[in-house]
Amino acid sequence: EGACKALGRFGKKGATVAVIEALFTALSDKEKFVRLSACIAVGNFGEKAATEEVIKRLLSALSDESYFVKEGAHKVLAHIGEKRAATEEVIRILLSALSDEMSDVRKGACVALGNFGKKVATEEVIKGLLTALNDKEKFVRLGACKTLGHLGGKALTDKVIEAGLSALNNENSYVQATACRILAGFGKKAESEVVVKVVLNALKDRHGKVKVAACHALERLVESTATKEMINALFTALRDKNLSVRVAACEALGNLGEKAATEEVIKGLLTALGDVEAVREGARKAIACLGEKLVDFNGINGVVNLMLNPPSGGYDFLMDHRKSALCGCESLLTLRSDVVRKLSIALDSDYFWELSNIATHEFVDILLKTSDVAWLPIVTHIALRQKSAIVIVDNMICVYGSEEAKKFECGGNLQTALVEAFSKQRGKHTNRCEIL
Repeated sequence: EGACKALGRFGKKGATVAVIEALFTALSDKEKFVRLSACIAVGNFGEKAATEEVIKRLLSALSDESYFVKEGAHKVLAHIGEKRAATEEVIRILLSALSDEMSDVRKGACVALGNFGKKVATEEVIKGLLTALNDKEKFVRLGACKTLGHLGGKALTDKVIEAGLSALNNENSYVQATACRILAGFGKKAESEVVVKVVLNALKDRHGKVKVAACHALERLVESTATKEMINALFTALRDKNLSVRVAACEALGNLGEKAATEEVIKGLLTALGDVEAVREGARKAIACLGEKLVDFNGINGVVNLMLNPPSGGYDFLMDHRKSALCGCESLLTLRSDVVRKLSIALDSDYFWELSNIATHEFVDILLKTSDVAWLPIVTHIALRQKSAIVIVDNMICVYGSEEAKKFECGGNLQTALVEAFSKQRGKHTNRCEIL
């Protein structure tokens, strides 16, 4: 054992033929700690020790009775460098090992191939790994799954995608989760209706680890084409009983950015601010990512709607975004009729006090540009509060306030509606506004 350790300390410079042969013999020693030390020493020699005999012996060590020897052999196979190890001869040995009767050897071969990287992504290797995906031992299937992921885009074929989809239906949750990660690793290259559908289905799995992997897979697969169905699935995951799933859903929605900035998602993330700290942190980051998108049609309507019925934990966020949502005509022009009607009822709320700083003529302008009568109660409310006068002459509306008169062209229907709106205010307020 001591001799093996001493030889190992020489590193690559000490990797002579005689030394490697001595370690090769030590790999079969009856003492487990000698075998372990031999494994470690071979690992220190790196690619210089990657001969056919040594690799065969390391693969055999994967079935050693000692856990420590098996683990040592695994690590050595993982660290032997690509330059020497990824030769046709070595690949042939590992491919042959994929059919070994010992499951530890089959698993070790998968791991070794995966650590050799994209250089071994040949048709023959991919075929061998696809076969290993159907191995009777779950850890072999898991190893094959991970290795296909390590091979990256070079391994992306219809058969690999098909195998990944099949692995998502595996009875072992670790294999399912790894399959999700593989498909996610391929990103947009693997994006297809079938792939997305299967990953969406994985979000309904009973195992948390599978749902977490599915969240991240969706995030990678749909970077440019997130559909309502995908966003809804992630939104549902925000309420999952599993903490890790809720965190993953927050992260995925945040990374999808503007595509996920719907009213429902914003509300879900604001509600998540009342969850445990890990989820709160994920929700805060997601909200920060979505923030810039809140200047669009859906975002502004969502923020205003949420202001009308704020979820617990959302006060700071809503106050931060109220200016972008409310303090500009361009933003207000995007509000839906149903949101405007709700807003007209809640004008005196603390959330909306800044609206009273917008001049009456600007609200009249919004009314005329949108032709949306839902704005009429707001126009009358602001005009009364600001003691403005509105004069209708022929097809013109003139607004008199603190500034010079503002004039707008206006058709008969809106003129009539405006007069009726002020008539409804008669009796509630007097001598504060005139409409002539």
